[in-house]
Amino acid sequence: MFPEKIRNKHILELGSGTGLVGISSFLLGASNVVITDLPCALPLMKHNIEQNCVTTSSNNNDEDDNVEKKEKKCIDCAACDWFDPPPIQSFGFSSSLVSAFCSHEELERECKSLSSSASLPLHQPDVILVADCVWLEELVVPLLDTLSRYTTATTTCNDAKEDNDSEEEDNNHDSHHQNETKPSSSSSTKIIMTYQQRGKATHDLFWTKLHSIFRVQEIDTCKFGLYKPSVLYVLECQRK
Repeated sequence: MFPEKIRNKHILELGSGTGLVGISSFLLGASNVVITDLPCALPLMKHNIEQNCVTTSSNNNDEDDNVEKKEKKCIDCAACDWFDPPPIQSFGFSSSLVSAFCSHEELERECKSLSSSASLPLHQPDVILVADCVWLEELVVPLLDTLSRYTTATTTCNDAKEDNDSEEEDNNHDSHHQNETKPSSSSSTKIIMTYQQRGKATHDLFWTKLHSIFRVQEIDTCKFGLYKPSVLYVLECQRK
């Protein structure tokens, strides 16, 4: 419907199930995709990735110096339980992580290596996709808390002291704080979500909490020639 919103972007999908939405985003040109669900869903998601996705390179010629630039495309699957979500860094959203079909453990190791360098930022996904994941009231708060957590920006900061202050600090204390991941207020990550209204209690909880955390825009699908019942929503959200 709007492939420009995901083309050449880092994409994270929550509640992927079979992986259809995330795989589609990869085929539409996303540069780095991680699809997630409970561990029991990983074998099917990995199978579907292997059956439908081929690692590709997009070549762009620089008209000024005629140098060929290649960007590797990557898609992977990982476990994400909304009741105990892994840190966003574990998904490996970094421009130097380009190996397709690498294991989640390899991504975690590489990301830890990257985060140890103050010169390399910890990348957030550009877009988080959520497709019809709200149907039980008890899942509403864990899902929205996970989205809130994943749209809070993190940066790698170096708290090294100036030379004239170094003697006043304990060496172990300095080592502990030298490279530390700290939260910021919000990130530029956008959420694109499809949502179907079901029970009243579930809808009221979801709608109220969603709007308390995010700026929410309902996308008018009619202008794309897609007509839907009033209980179906396509939403674009960004952290307040």
